[in-house]
Amino acid sequence: MISILTLIYFHYFIKKHTNTGIANISVILLSVQSLFLAQSSLVLPEMLLTLLLIITADSFLSKKIWLFIVSGSMMVLTKETGVIFIGCFGLFYAVENFKSIKTFKFWKHLLILSIPIWIYILYLFLHYIEFGSFFYKEHIGYISLEPEIVFQKIKSSTANIFTRYGRNILLFTTIIALAILLFKKEKFKSKRLILLSLLLIFSLVLFSSINFYTNRYTLPAFPFFILICTIILFQARFRNIIINLISLFIIIGVPLFKSVAETDGTGDNDLGYTEYLILQKNVVEYCEKQNWYNKQFSCGMNMVMAMRDYYAGYLIQEKKIKTGHFPQKSSTDLVIHDSTCGKHEFPEGSREGFKLIKHFESKNHWSNIYVRSP
Repeated sequence: MISILTLIYFHYFIKKHTNTGIANISVILLSVQSLFLAQSSLVLPEMLLTLLLIITADSFLSKKIWLFIVSGSMMVLTKETGVIFIGCFGLFYAVENFKSIKTFKFWKHLLILSIPIWIYILYLFLHYIEFGSFFYKEHIGYISLEPEIVFQKIKSSTANIFTRYGRNILLFTTIIALAILLFKKEKFKSKRLILLSLLLIFSLVLFSSINFYTNRYTLPAFPFFILICTIILFQARFRNIIINLISLFIIIGVPLFKSVAETDGTGDNDLGYTEYLILQKNVVEYCEKQNWYNKQFSCGMNMVMAMRDYYAGYLIQEKKIKTGHFPQKSSTDLVIHDSTCGKHEFPEGSREGFKLIKHFESKNHWSNIYVRSP
């Protein structure tokens, strides 16, 4: 339902600020993206965050203050990434109106734009009172400022937004179209919308580089990347309608083919991931039936969260299973190694002293349980 609402409002938003042609193409392009399709089948916050970001961007550009406050507040309460987006709107306003920085009106409007952030701060205090921490402790451990890790996250997030699953075709054609417009010295249409979209995209990339990151976190950038591409391609289109239709078929057809064909499910950015969730639930259920609550497990990130948190929906009982991340320690009794684990997690050379006792398999996914040999 949320994914359908996202497509409907995305069309309304683009049609309102550009034209029907750009809106139609943009919605089709978004609907065939692998990550969008994968998240449509999962109950995770990224799709709702994407919808709220589009609504907030629309209200900002349309100067609908109350809608901005409501949607912006809902956005920051959906996920902390929303705070970064509110900051983007504030920065965009400040740069656009820099000449009036000494006026009361400037600071009054900036303060109004920051209301969702103040609501988020209030939420953090309530979270601290309830749980004893401002943020979710599990994710804090993944925050890193090490240059190598930051660079790797930037590389992964930019590739996920711009080039993976056939989006390289869209990027390539947009660059060519951009070159044509620059050569002809044409003025760019919807320049303000393009600049705001670029700010939102790269702010998300930078935030993802230091924060806890997984592929699905880039979903809110997709509509704005597609919007930029569609605006440029529409402006640079050929006079020959046949050539335009062939080009459109390619930039839509390639991502759609990739979405259907590349479903190994190693991450939550393709349609094959849902099969892993079924397998994962079977593994957790098996562990509970063995009454392994007092055993110490080592496993990948996905399995850790499934076995530690009852509200994730995997555990039958509210009793947690003692689970730690790879690498395994001397206290580790059992290891769960599955198809979503990285190559560095439980490689062949580190399995000495462990015996395979249970194998699970479903389509492209598998999971193995090892026990420490006596």
